[in-house]
Amino acid sequence: MKITDSPLPSSIAIVAETGVIPQATAHYRKRLSDLRGLFLDPAALEQRIRDENDPVCYENYAFNNGKTEGDIFFGTTIIYPGKVGLEYHLTRGHYHRKRDHAETYQALSGRGLVLFEREDGTTCTAELVPGKVTYIPPFWAHRSVNTGKVPLVFLWTCPVEAGHDYEALRGRGMRQVVVERDGCPCIENRP
Repeated sequence: MKITDSPLPSSIAIVAETGVIPQATAHYRKRLSDLRGLFLDPAALEQRIRDENDPVCYENYAFNNGKTEGDIFFGTTIIYPGKVGLEYHLTRGHYHRKRDHAETYQALSGRGLVLFEREDGTTCTAELVPGKVTYIPPFWAHRSVNTGKVPLVFLWTCPVEAGHDYEALRGRGMRQVVVERDGCPCIENRP
């Protein structure tokens, strides 16, 4: 790539309260039916899909102005509040196709957790709240969970070439789950 072919510097608006990026180059929504196989209680999931006309669990806006190695792209994820059974709303989660690439999350509003898991079975969690940046190191799968009563909106940034590997976690949960116990979020090992 020649310098003259590179994208121009730019400022992109993000509506912090809603997560909308008006200039997004991509946008998608994930409904509860798209998350089958991830929640602990499949009967509760099917009941919510039927009773609530398959509500949107989360959505994602992305902005990608460059396509070459070394460039970054960024976007927002909005996870709506709610639970399936005792388990809080979550994202599909993913590894990066290029496992040695990192990512960051920064909560703009709401609160939640990020579940981490390595292929060797090691797990950990990090808080996702305004005022903190969550660093996602290379080689860790990551899934976000909204533990609050309002939408969790966060900004993510990663290298363009990192890619997403959703297949590694498709149709299964991660080793840890976030459930409500006595009115509070509780991190537990998956039964």
